[in-house]
Amino acid sequence: MSSTAYSDCSLYLQPSTTDAIATDRLVDALRETGLAGDALDQDQRYLTGENYLELINYLGCSPNISFEPGTNDAGTENKSFCHINIHQFDTPRLILCRSQPRKPQCPSCKRPVSSWSADHALDTPSITCDNCHSETATGHYNWHKSAGFARSFIEITDIFPREAVPQPALLDRLEKATGTSWQYFYACR
Repeated sequence: MSSTAYSDCSLYLQPSTTDAIATDRLVDALRETGLAGDALDQDQRYLTGENYLELINYLGCSPNISFEPGTNDAGTENKSFCHINIHQFDTPRLILCRSQPRKPQCPSCKRPVSSWSADHALDTPSITCDNCHSETATGHYNWHKSAGFARSFIEITDIFPREAVPQPALLDRLEKATGTSWQYFYACR
C-alpha cells in the first residue's frame, strides 16, 4: 500500500505526565537517537533520521514508505510522507482516532464507558464512569492504544494503526531525556 493511503493516520508517542515537556529536550533526544533528522520548517516538523527504521519496527508485509516531501499535481507541498511533528499544548489534550473512536475503559471497574462521546470529552481532565460512577483523570483510562491525553506529543505520520511500533530503545531514551515514561497510540483523522 502506498504512503498516501496512510496520510490520515499516525503513530503518537506521549509522556506519562500531563506536565509540559520542553520542546528542545524532545528534539535533542529524537536527534540523538537518530529518529529525527533535519527540520522541515518552523512548525516543529522534522524529516526522519538515519536510525528511523531501527527505532520504529514495521510489522507484517513491507509498506512503501515515502520519506521525502515533494509537490502534488497542483504544485503545492505534499504532506503525505513519513515525517515527525512535535505538538505542544497549553493544557492537556485528548488526541484520539477520529475514524474509529473506542470507548475508554474505566480503570476502577474495567468496563467501557458507554455514555462517552468524542465530541464532548476532548479537553476534559476527568471522565465519570456511567457503570461505577467513579470520576477519574482522562489520562488514567485505558484507551486501547487509540487515544492519548497529554500536553506534549510526538507524531510520526503516515503509519496505519498497529502497522508499526516504537522500539524500547526509543522509549527508554525519551524517558532518560524527560524524566517520565512514554507510551504510544495510533490515531486517524
